[in-house]
Order: sequence, then structure tokens, then C-alpha cells
Amino acid sequence: MVVIQLDGTRTKVKPKCAGIYGIRHLASGQLYVGSAQSINLRWNIHIHHLRQGTHIARYLQHAFSKHGEDAFAFEVLEIVEGIDDLLAHEQVWLDRTQATDPKFGYNTRTVAASNRGHKHSAETLAKMRAVQKVVQSTPEARARVGLRSKGRVMSAEARLKLSVANRGRIITPEWRAAISAGLKGRKLSPEHIEKQRANMTGKIPAGFLDPRHVAETALKNTGRKNTPETRAQMSASALLRWQTNPNSAEHRAAIIAVGRSRAGTKASLETKAKMSEAQRKRGARERAERARLNTIAVLERFGLWD
Repeated sequence: MVVIQLDGTRTKVKPKCAGIYGIRHLASGQLYVGSAQSINLRWNIHIHHLRQGTHIARYLQHAFSKHGEDAFAFEVLEIVEGIDDLLAHEQVWLDRTQATDPKFGYNTRTVAASNRGHKHSAETLAKMRAVQKVVQSTPEARARVGLRSKGRVMSAEARLKLSVANRGRIITPEWRAAISAGLKGRKLSPEHIEKQRANMTGKIPAGFLDPRHVAETALKNTGRKNTPETRAQMSASALLRWQTNPNSAEHRAAIIAVGRSRAGTKASLETKAKMSEAQRKRGARERAERARLNTIAVLERFGLWD
């Protein structure tokens, strides 16, 4: 949508100051008049709701949906110095343009009014929050958000702001349960899994070597029993990690950190039996491998190994 400035020039730049603005249908000349402390911010709100089909001005929304965004222009009608004078100036423009007459405009209020300073009750806020939860949880809404965010790369400044804002943030048990329920059954695409694997290759998660983090993780996992499938996956992942880079400084540091966190702890009889069995199997594999290599060496010596 084009922006028409006070001098009649057409740009895409919207002023950030207070003033009176209009949204005009170019073909018919019908106009929606409004006032705002920041014309730029109000414009962003208007265009968002118009594109979503949720604008409060039903006549303007109907025309926008029917004719399309390119059929309209955003006009800066007047710059107002004092915020307290906005409604008076808006009323002048409503009367001058006859924007409240369906023949000439899309406004429904005959008297300029503002919601500035109005505070909703706790009950109203709860209702609004409940409605937004329902609206934002629909597959269509999720698809729109995903489409808008696809390929979006956050700047270093934006990442730093998010990090500072979330620092020291406490996630309640109810919130954790809601996150867990939302992710349960969710399957990542092969491309997403491959991206995560590529990003984490050779990296150690932040805080992994922190003794407090290690101790908290160990406490959370105490008594937890993984399924045979999960244990097999963990074993295969650890084996691959060890084979690809067994002597890296990060790997050694991680092992040392885990060992220190367990210093002074006593393993249960069941855990000791498992460790003993695992060590016995490991020794048996190593002996079998040495025997195989010795056999191959003997056969090669006599020319019997091809």
C-alpha cells in the first residue's frame, strides 16, 4: 500500500510522530480517518488486522478483502504537535471528509474517541487471553506464523536482547508440563534433524561442564529407566562420538566433569552388578578382537590369509 505524505508525494515511509491519517480507497475516494500518537505504529496495527481479516472497522475490512491491498493508499492528513489535541483535530477531519457517511467513508463513530488510558478488568483480560489462545492454536494460525518465520535470521543484537530478557527467568512446573504436552508426539523432519546434528557436531552445550548442571542432571535422572530402544540409541551415539573423536579436549573435560560430580557417591548393588557385567562384556570383546588379530597374523605369516 502506497503512503501519501502531506505534500502529496508518494513513498513507503510513514512518520513516527503524532497526527491524523486516512486509509483511502483510490477508485471510489472513500476514506477511513483516525488519529494516533505514532502514525507509523498505528499503520502497522491497521495493516496487520486488515491482512488477517480481523479489523474492527467492518466496512473498511469488507472493502479491503474485496478490492485488495493495492487498491488503497495510506494518507498523512495532518501532523499534530500536542497529543491532547488529537481528538479535536480528528473530529475536524471526520466532519470535513464526511467519513462517517457510508457514501464517503468507512468510519462508524460520528464522534472522535480514544481508548487511551482505558484499563480492562481482570475478567475481560482473562476472556481476551482465552480467545487469543484458541485463535493462535489453530493449524491455520500456526501455518501463518511458520510461513512468516521461515528463512528468518535473527541479528546478533536481537539474540542478545532475548538472552538478557530470559536471564534468570523461572519456568514453573505448570509451564514445563504445558511445553512437554505440546511437544509430545511431535516428529521432526529429516532435514531438521540433520540441521540439528550438523549444528551440534563438535560442540558441547552451554553449561554442560558446569558442576551444578551436571549434579542437577544426575539428580533428575536418578531412578529413571530408559526403554531398550532409547538405550540402544544412546549407546550407538556414544560409540560414534568416541570413534570419531575419542581424544578431543572437550570430550576429556566432559568425562572429568562427570567423574567429579559423582565423587563420594556410592553405587547401589544393582548398579555395581550392571557395571561389572558391562566391564566383563567389554573385556570379552577385547579378548575376542585380540584373538582374531593374532589368528590373522599367523595365517598371513604362512600365506594362508587372503
